[in-house]
Amino acid sequence: MKRGCACTAAALLPVAWAAASQALEFKVIVTEPAGAARKAAPLTGGLPFARGELKEVSSLALLRHGKAVPAQFVPLARWDDGSVRWALMDAQLDVEANEKVELTVADRGGNPAPPAPVRLERAGDLISIATGPMEAVISRSPGGFVSSLKVGGREMLTGTGRGLVLIDARGQPVAAGAPDETTVEHAGPVRAVVRLRGKFPGLHDGLLGYTVRLAFFAGQPRVRAHIWLENAGARGVPNPENWKECSRPEWFEFDGMAVEMGIGPGVGSAPKARCEGVEAAGRFKVFQG
Repeated sequence: MKRGCACTAAALLPVAWAAASQALEFKVIVTEPAGAARKAAPLTGGLPFARGELKEVSSLALLRHGKAVPAQFVPLARWDDGSVRWALMDAQLDVEANEKVELTVADRGGNPAPPAPVRLERAGDLISIATGPMEAVISRSPGGFVSSLKVGGREMLTGTGRGLVLIDARGQPVAAGAPDETTVEHAGPVRAVVRLRGKFPGLHDGLLGYTVRLAFFAGQPRVRAHIWLENAGARGVPNPENWKECSRPEWFEFDGMAVEMGIGPGVGSAPKARCEGVEAAGRFKVFQG
């Protein structure tokens, strides 16, 4: 089996691979580039396969020092004969600062589950996710997408915030509408990803939308959010049949974007402010008389 390519893991760690033998077995080299030791660092990367080489990803296993470690494999593309062409691999690694780790991907089977696998359940518009230390509920209601997030049983986030907020060119905040769709893109056991898509109602002629991807990791008390602001408007280019004509550009000017989440009761301390030697806690007002 030949391998002659390299990639960068989508999460944290650079990856490369090379052939090991004629069998379906090859090395994956992981390098820690930032000089920081990592505990259960998420590792994500794509794996290519020759036509007819791999029928299903269920036969794959990831080995470290010859021992299978928990990993997740998802087929991304297939050849015309139905065999796997590209697979997405997810795992978690303990890596020392600047360490180079050699892993092996093989079709020997025996891929173990993580000690605290991600568990995902869907009931109507609600998606419940548990990672072990963390429990989250995602809904299609406005207010930050995550209607509840608990760590160790303690409510950290609620759905009382305004959620995704856009600051327009005049400095006015505009809250995003509730998601039009929620899609489970990956369902664990190492990593689960939920995609939410919606629009900003009444703004920019309905051309402005958003995509949010929330990623959850086995045994981890954290969630990773990627947010895209999307403009479906035209760029305003000349008409190829009449170069003197140009369609109206539908650019959108804005000043910023934020995610406002509701904070659970008792989380954090009361805000404090100090102005010209006077300190206040909780609600306060500064004015000039």
